[in-house]
Amino acid sequence: MAEELLAAAHKYELHQLVKACEHALMSSLDSDNVGRRLLLSEVYGCSGLKRTWMDLVFENPEVLEMEAWKTTAGKKELLSQVFERAVVKYEPLAKKKRRVL
Repeated sequence: MAEELLAAAHKYELHQLVKACEHALMSSLDSDNVGRRLLLSEVYGCSGLKRTWMDLVFENPEVLEMEAWKTTAGKKELLSQVFERAVVKYEPLAKKKRRVL
C-alpha cells in the first residue's frame, strides 16, 4: 500500500506524505522486496530508502543471489551507484587491515 501511496504523493507533490511513505518502505525493507524498493527509490528520488537498501545489501550480501534482486540486474546506473557506495563505505576498513611489511 505504501508503494501505491508513494506514487500518488509524488505525482501531486505532497512532500510530507512522500517522506512518510519512504519511511514506511524503509521500515519494511527485506530480502523479498529489495529489487522493487531500489527501483522505487530511483523513480521517486527517495535517497533515504536507497541508503537503507544499500545498507541491507552490504550487511546481507546473500540478498544479491535472490530472485528479488534480479529485477534490478539490468539497471547499470543503479548498480554503479551501489558499487561506488561500497567502495566509499569499505575502503577505509580495507586500508586499516593492510599491514605494512
